Amino acid sequence: MRLTIGLKVHVPDLEELGIGEVASLPGADGTFEVRFCRSPAIFETVRTTFARRARIPEQTRCFQPLATGWRVGRVLKAREIDTNQVAKYFVAFPNARQAEELAETDFHARSLLGAADPAETLTYLAQETPFFFERRIAWVETHDIHAHAHRGVQSLSSAAIHLLPHQAEAVRRVLQDPCVRYLLADEVGLGKTIEAGAILRQLLRDCPSLKCSVFVPKILVEQWKDELESRFGVTNVPVLPHSDLSASTPSSVDLLVVDEAHRLFGEESEIVTAFRSLCHASKHLLLLSATPLLHQERDLLGLLNLLDPERYRLHDLDAFRTRLERRAAVGRSLLAGR
Repeated sequence: MRLTIGLKVHVPDLEELGIGEVASLPGADGTFEVRFCRSPAIFETVRTTFARRARIPEQTRCFQPLATGWRVGRVLKAREIDTNQVAKYFVAFPNARQAEELAETDFHARSLLGAADPAETLTYLAQETPFFFERRIAWVETHDIHAHAHRGVQSLSSAAIHLLPHQAEAVRRVLQDPCVRYLLADEVGLGKTIEAGAILRQLLRDCPSLKCSVFVPKILVEQWKDELESRFGVTNVPVLPHSDLSASTPSSVDLLVVDEAHRLFGEESEIVTAFRSLCHASKHLLLLSATPLLHQERDLLGLLNLLDPERYRLHDLDAFRTRLERRAAVGRSLLAGR
């Protein structure tokens, strides 16, 4: 290898420093200097007797000295490198219409030494141009908006969905509880499936071994499968029709999701019995129902009994109606006081 000042090299015993460049030619003792760029005018220099040619990886930050300061760019690609010739690279600079072809001796390539003192970088006018700052700050602002909306719930920030505020609040509220047992009763079209999918995804992220089952009306099976896979990347959770509930259904799961849960009420049958048993035995339970239950206290009590059989006893219908009346009276009083 013919040594030339500025030639990019690796020093075998200092591979962890990344790319250096020849800073002096060999002296009488056969040693020469290799310097490692920390910032445009800040280097760490070592002496060595041997170095090998280095190919600069794409997107490596580089610094080109100018009479008025420095240009900061990134290496795009290199031409074929001849061992005995100076290599040429295409380098992209901010606000330039196209990349420029430069010899490797015309610029410094940043090493792996780490960032320099910001004050020294500013002293040499080697900071990056507003081109990068403006794009980074736009990304940071967008990220902050999303992070605030998602309230730290990773399943929302990483899913292919755009949640409305009421959906994000519902998901956040449900996931606050260590034991998730909720009835999602939004009206049709307000996104109960999305809310349930986000909750399911978050619980699976927290515990990948969680055993889950989803039961929905037969006509909705394929829709649920598609929603879970395309929006939440969930492919290993069985989505089954209500009719698959039977005495042979597993006695419990870690998370049970049931859409149109109100459809599983009525005369006692094998399906109804299996449904009630599975709901009571599962650790986490999400029931979805958009059917209005106003003045249908018996059906509402039945759904709540699936969530908490001790607090909502089926034989206490009169006491349950009294509780609802008291709550409605409190609500009317608060509205009248506004």
